[in-house]
Amino acid sequence: MEETGFKEELEKLLEGAGDAGYLILPAIRTFKIGVDFKLTDGTKPGKAYQEKPETENAETGPEQIVKTESLKAKTGPSGRDKKIIMNLQEHMKIVQRPWKEMSFGLGMSETELLGCIKDFKDKGAIKRISAVLRHRKIGYTANGMACFNISDEKIEQAGNTLAQYPEVSHCYQRKTCPDWKYSMFAMVHCRGEEECRSIAREMSKQIGCPEHIVLFSTKEYKKERVKYFME
Repeated sequence: MEETGFKEELEKLLEGAGDAGYLILPAIRTFKIGVDFKLTDGTKPGKAYQEKPETENAETGPEQIVKTESLKAKTGPSGRDKKIIMNLQEHMKIVQRPWKEMSFGLGMSETELLGCIKDFKDKGAIKRISAVLRHRKIGYTANGMACFNISDEKIEQAGNTLAQYPEVSHCYQRKTCPDWKYSMFAMVHCRGEEECRSIAREMSKQIGCPEHIVLFSTKEYKKERVKYFME
């Protein structure tokens, strides 16, 4: 999202918030996106998707699945590019050949569609295509955001360490402000709040950062990916 567009959307959101207090904490660096859930039947979990740490533009908001700037030529992404991305953002049909069915709607062959997707990924426009697991439905009802007040010189080592925890789904360095001193964030998923707190305490020892807090989700109002080119 362009910086001007981000600020406009933010202003609309704040207007609706009324007198509620708020903090704007843009992501600066991503250390991990992905989580390994321990299944009750003893099944060994797969390897979580994990990105190489990367620096984000702190003024335009957090990292995004589709980086539209990667698709832009002098005239911007083509109409076909936009149509493909719009389709990829929707739920995939559970059929034998989902890519083939999607390609029919786009007026291209399955091979052409897969080639375009590979091209997007090679350019960094698409990071991944993956299933979304509703973790609350399998017993992981506690979501704790572990926040650490850690010095800048320890950020990289701490982020790489926290990213190794299978219970962590997201790990970011975020911008601080006078009212918020915590710069490292790790979302921890567990079956109970005490387990989250215990893991956060272990993390704080591992990274040498005793000053931390854990923020628990109390109610989920919305959870979905940002969608692009929907106007």
